[in-house]
Amino acid sequence: MDGSQSKTAFVTGGTGFVGSHLVEALQARGYGEIRCLVRKNLRWLDGLDVTPVHVSLDDVDGLKAAVEGVDYVYHVAGDEHTLHGWVDLGNGGQHVQRTAHVRLLQRRPVLRPRH
Repeated sequence: MDGSQSKTAFVTGGTGFVGSHLVEALQARGYGEIRCLVRKNLRWLDGLDVTPVHVSLDDVDGLKAAVEGVDYVYHVAGDEHTLHGWVDLGNGGQHVQRTAHVRLLQRRPVLRPRH
């Protein structure tokens, strides 16, 4: 192993299609713990060894608690009501604000997908 067994990751968007594949890749690399933001149900994470975290991206204090002791934050959550990934088309910039909340956790690397 490459030392990943001691690593802990927090994944937003892990219940989605892309995020669930990221979780599988992190598990394949041997991450010790993978915490995933979960809104309602596990969806594609069902059966994977993850720690579900039920917190809103609007809850800064909840996010801070969720990432305590985490080495990496993977922010791949997308607004299911938009057409173009990171572009917020209809809800007054809420997704942009939620991304800013995750960015407040900058003591650790925050990794986002490239466009």
